[in-house]
Parts: sequence; C-alpha cells; structure tokens
Amino acid sequence: MDEIAVLIPCYNESKTIEKVVNDWKKALPEAVIYVYDNNSTDKTDEIARKAGAVVRYEHQ
Repeated sequence: MDEIAVLIPCYNESKTIEKVVNDWKKALPEAVIYVYDNNSTDKTDEIARKAGAVVRYEHQ
C-alpha cells in the first residue's frame, strides 16, 4: 500500500500536466503520483505517464 499518494484529477491538461507531475515529484519524492484523466482528448494521459505518473481513467 502507498504511504503517500498524490491524486490529480484532470481534463485536457496536456500543456500543464508534465509540470504538475514533476513539481509533485520534487515536493514529495516518496509519493506515488496518480493522474485521474476525465475523458481528455489531448493526450494528457500519455504525457502524464511519460512524466512518471500512474494514470487512471474516470469515465462519465
């Protein structure tokens, strides 16, 4: 089980998600970063995954 987790909900944040993930990794290097993608159409999920986040999907 993760001791510290950061949960980031997002929708079409391809321009900012990499910075957000990296900023959290610097602030809490021991945390697992989860990005919850809410039906983005701009490859937010791919960018977040490449930045090191665990990507989950929230479908409506």
